[in-house]
Amino acid sequence: QKAQELLEVARGKSAVERCRMFMQAQHCTTPELALVHTHTRTTDLGQSRPELGHATNAAVIVGRRELSKGWFLARRAFLASYDPFNDDERGTNLELVITPALVVCSGISLEYLYSTTDGGAGTKVVMNMVGNFGVMQGATGGDLLVGLPTQMTEFHTPVRAIFLVDAPLGRLEAVLSR
Repeated sequence: QKAQELLEVARGKSAVERCRMFMQAQHCTTPELALVHTHTRTTDLGQSRPELGHATNAAVIVGRRELSKGWFLARRAFLASYDPFNDDERGTNLELVITPALVVCSGISLEYLYSTTDGGAGTKVVMNMVGNFGVMQGATGGDLLVGLPTQMTEFHTPVRAIFLVDAPLGRLEAVLSR
């Protein structure tokens, strides 16, 4: 019951934070208003801008959550929990945490970076899928476009992700060398 209440509070705070980024949601300053707005947005077929997904990502913090507790990261960091004091010298737990973080977060960061700097796939309003590998603007032709639509990258500052790992250097080097 207590966990459910805490999740509901966190859900409301997250919705308020997301609404700050949407022009049509500046009035959503309470969790109740923000939750209604974000839910409505997810089902509005006329909405050309998504929930912004991972836009603005800039960092990955692998470590104990008390290291970042109280920091306002402005939705710019992925947080992967890892306790360096609860691991062996080989870094078995670190490897389980950092491997997906490196692959997934680096991929997301690079996708946003190159879609922002190289133009991406243009507007998604008139976008049509071509196979499973690209999009085309309109229905009758044009170049095959790759990358994210402009609506997903317009809030993104192109940067490479920074990884902050709370672990002994020798353990981290051993994991990365495997």
